Amino acid sequence: MSRASENVIRFFQAKSPEPQPWGMYHFLCLGVLAALVAALIAGGRRLRKSPKTVRRLTACLGSVLLAAEILKQIFSSVQISDGKIIWDYPWHIFPFQLCSTPLYVCIALFFLPEGRVRRALCCYLGTFGIVGGAVVMAAPESVYITSLFINVHTMVWHTGLILLGALQWCGGAIRPDAADWLGSVVLFLAFATIAFCLDLFLPQYAAENFNMFYISPHVPPDSSPIFLFVWENVPYPLYLICYIAGFILLTGLIFAVLRIPLRRAAKAAAR
Repeated sequence: MSRASENVIRFFQAKSPEPQPWGMYHFLCLGVLAALVAALIAGGRRLRKSPKTVRRLTACLGSVLLAAEILKQIFSSVQISDGKIIWDYPWHIFPFQLCSTPLYVCIALFFLPEGRVRRALCCYLGTFGIVGGAVVMAAPESVYITSLFINVHTMVWHTGLILLGALQWCGGAIRPDAADWLGSVVLFLAFATIAFCLDLFLPQYAAENFNMFYISPHVPPDSSPIFLFVWENVPYPLYLICYIAGFILLTGLIFAVLRIPLRRAAKAAAR
């Protein structure tokens, strides 16, 4: 192994003090997020007049997420032992959590033309994607560790999810049409079904905390006290129903609230 390769690996595996929730680092990230969301809201009128700009910004943010995830997957898996690089994949980081799905949506948006399917995917970013990002930004206890790169990646990732969702709303990629939200629900159910199948049919990785969407029947969802409490106190099928129904209801509420200004703007433009 060359000295340069070793230095790169050690750089991405550098240690740092574990950040504290609602500490300086967390507040800094929240401040950056608030400023960027405010900028999107302030520029909403211009964005709505330039759908190409919205598509390009979405593609740029999606590319940032893709690059960040590739780096995470690589440098969380390589280890240096006796001057050699060893690959040991930690299955708990397999990129198919709720927070990971916006990455696949962004990739799909690279190839989709304007139409109902594209609007449903944009609505997914503006509802389920925002929820995934907001949950972690509000309660990052389970994601902060002593790895400098992972701590930066976590905040960049979840900030990016909220920005992606806000961009779709501010840029007019989402219409105040319940059909778009229903399309996003169908996509969520498809993702959840894939996650359930992975959890159910790959029990050999349960010991490595392989728990996609935190709906595994084999692994407790210890990333969230609420999920864990429900998982431990009700039959698994009921936990699964509560999990899926909870996200659908929450995103439905978000859609119902955020489409109000869109409908008012549409009425004002029609006058």
